[in-house]
Amino acid sequence: MGRLLLNYDAARKTGLPVIVLPIDCGNPLWLIFDRKIVQLVCRIPFGSGTFTRFNWRGWEIWDRYKAHQQPGNAIFFVTPGKNYLQLCDAEAVSDIFQRRADFPRPPESTGKTFANTPPNDILNEFLEMLNIFGPNVGTLQPLTLQTDGPQWQRHRKITASSFNEQVNQRVWTESILQSSGLIKYWSSKASINSVATDTRTVSLHVMSGAIFGKSYPFRGAEENPPSTKEDSSSYAEALRIILDRCIPLVVLG
Repeated sequence: MGRLLLNYDAARKTGLPVIVLPIDCGNPLWLIFDRKIVQLVCRIPFGSGTFTRFNWRGWEIWDRYKAHQQPGNAIFFVTPGKNYLQLCDAEAVSDIFQRRADFPRPPESTGKTFANTPPNDILNEFLEMLNIFGPNVGTLQPLTLQTDGPQWQRHRKITASSFNEQVNQRVWTESILQSSGLIKYWSSKASINSVATDTRTVSLHVMSGAIFGKSYPFRGAEENPPSTKEDSSSYAEALRIILDRCIPLVVLG
């Protein structure tokens, strides 16, 4: 409670609208059970409110701009762990990304602060969770910070070669192929109960076809798996397993 009050006082001094949430949305245990708990709370009389609206993973997809219609384009979410600034202003977001030195990544919760820690020693605890397979272009510090600069540049050089017009053409062609299969499958069903699974399959197949060169027809969630195990199926299965378990990997990794 004391930490929540301190965070609330800090957010209030900015003059921006403040919404208090009882649980830190970055809490690992909360990431696992947030939706189930929120669904239970919604069934309680007078259970709806800011907690069930904002305190779960993915609320932005459903709420979209509604959260900013009354408070404004900048909102502070105050939690016992951290304060989160929610922006809905394209110019402000662009300005933040262009001024990397002025907006360094937040420090780990190890007692270090910006006041006594050089910028090149600051690690992002959120992106650090993505290091389960080792450092990558998304988790290393950019060139504006000297510690990881050379390694970040090396990773960027390797990954940048994968984004070119030839790859973009394969992505476009594969997207049309998979979307056509998806529409054909959905058109054959009286009702559709597998939107999330089917759209995920489309994205996985596009990745497999464009990146690994393994293309195969779209298969709906309720269709039987192929009888033969081909090399392309192993790529798709590997990607599916990683995506299915990405949240536990991030939380526990």
